[in-house]
Amino acid sequence: MKGLALQAAADRMRALSSFRQALAINPSYEPALQAAAQVEFDTRDPLAMKTLESVLRVNPSSETAHAMLAELLFEKRSCQSAVEHFERAPGSLQLPSVKWQMGVCLLALEQWVKAAANFDSLLTLREHGPTRYNLGLAYWSAKNYRAAVAALAPADVAGVNADTLRLYANSLEGAGDTPRAFDVLQRAIDQNPNNESLLIDLAVMCMDHKALDLGLEVVEAGMQRLPGSAKLQTLLGSLLVRRGDVEKAQQAFKGAQQLSPESGLGNIGLASTLMEMGLAAEAVRVLREQLAIGRDSRSELTLVRALLLKSPTREESNEASALLGRILKQEPGNAVAHGLLGKVYVLLGDKAHATKSFANAIRLDPQDRTSTYQLMSLYRKDGRSKEADELAQRVRTLLDKERVEEDAGNRFRVIRESRPTIEK
Repeated sequence: MKGLALQAAADRMRALSSFRQALAINPSYEPALQAAAQVEFDTRDPLAMKTLESVLRVNPSSETAHAMLAELLFEKRSCQSAVEHFERAPGSLQLPSVKWQMGVCLLALEQWVKAAANFDSLLTLREHGPTRYNLGLAYWSAKNYRAAVAALAPADVAGVNADTLRLYANSLEGAGDTPRAFDVLQRAIDQNPNNESLLIDLAVMCMDHKALDLGLEVVEAGMQRLPGSAKLQTLLGSLLVRRGDVEKAQQAFKGAQQLSPESGLGNIGLASTLMEMGLAAEAVRVLREQLAIGRDSRSELTLVRALLLKSPTREESNEASALLGRILKQEPGNAVAHGLLGKVYVLLGDKAHATKSFANAIRLDPQDRTSTYQLMSLYRKDGRSKEADELAQRVRTLLDKERVEEDAGNRFRVIRESRPTIEK
């Protein structure tokens, strides 16, 4: 009672001291727990989470305690636990701030559909640029490009930030509307001429639509503005490889490596080029040198690909398995790593784990035709004809879809006028 009186008098710290004295007498006294938790929550006291957990042990259905604990967990980026507590406080989810936190956590957990529903609901309350961006991002991540375009179209107004324009352009390209995507990217670059990501996206679009010379011009112009960009230098190497100028490409990759040794972008690009040339063993050497500088999942995944390409020894297969295990411990949702691990298990003769890995890859990326085919083959060998037939049909569907997408990609070509344009 003394604590409540002090709290009413706005003397929160002395009130908290009184609540804690009450809890020293009876640690399960719910009124003191709730009052202490409120003060600790408001002041972000380090003991707030522990006190809220005590409240929930006494009263597991307390929505207020669940909501406060969820917010603290959100601030610590512990999204999995935060979502569990948000879901147990449905009343709090009517608050815009809580709905926003829930949506951000769902994005972090890659629960795209639920995240989109959250942000869409927020937009019905009021227009808000970051909310619209997150809605588009959720749809784009779910590969629902048409929904992403519809979500982002109202944001395409004067003064919109570069990130939103970039996401809008990529959504348009994903939806097959290359002319509008090209136009949005051009406008975005006009407004943000030193934005590395926009320059890269435009060059990649040129490359995808077989305008290699124009893509090179975009990259070279970008490098004049951003001479220290290892990403642009790496993209220059990729464009040169596509054009067949391998020697210059290797020089570009080495330049990228010198600009950013830690990122490994240059060595990864060089290794990929070596693999395309059938020099997998040399690619392995380059990637081992990179990993000696610093470990990262991109370099490790590329090393696994190189090892698989060179018909690995059993020792190298075990090495690949260890690399992928480390990646998946940090990135359990990495579909590519699951698919590669399935291939490694096949080489090691472990059909059970290979089957599980391919199934995980397909669950995470239903468009993964290679893993689907590999799993189909394993089912056939095990006599699981019905499941194999279902996967065979899925492989045919994915092949048909790839052909349609390839045809759609070839519907447009970039041509040069006073400035680049698109024509059918």
